[in-house]
Amino acid sequence: CKILQLNLNNNNRSGGGGRRSSRSASNMNNSSNGNNNGSTLQLKCEVEVLETCEKRLANLLFKHNYHLARVRDMLAKNYTRLGEFDKAADYSRISLETTEVRYGPESIEAGHELLKYSDLLLAQKSVGINIDSKHLLQILKQAKSIFTLNYGESSKYCTELQNKILSLS
Repeated sequence: CKILQLNLNNNNRSGGGGRRSSRSASNMNNSSNGNNNGSTLQLKCEVEVLETCEKRLANLLFKHNYHLARVRDMLAKNYTRLGEFDKAADYSRISLETTEVRYGPESIEAGHELLKYSDLLLAQKSVGINIDSKHLLQILKQAKSIFTLNYGESSKYCTELQNKILSLS
């Protein structure tokens, strides 16, 4: 897992510290198609190493351990870059659970994780993968409730979420 430590250090320097990107589902899809073969191969190698590390760490550490959560976030990010939104969403869902345990289900951290998770569900939908629309709607409403509580109804996050909710109705 020394490679993992290098990746963690590189992600910290390049701004990969887990903040939500404001990219839409269609932007995520378009960026995954623009990778050249070299960078795609590198991403696949990183994913393979991260998958191995995640399995080892999951057997050793508490399921909501900070370092394990970071590895899962990195896996979600790399799967998103590869256009494998279903796998990215799986890891994002696990990260959401960890965030809710660590910070509370109504925390702003949970709100941001819900937003990332909803973006991945919408990305899956945009590429033709069947998703549970009721589940997605529930996630969007939960995120909107958190952002309304923390930032107010007129915040950019609430506006974005309301537009997504309306597009599903």
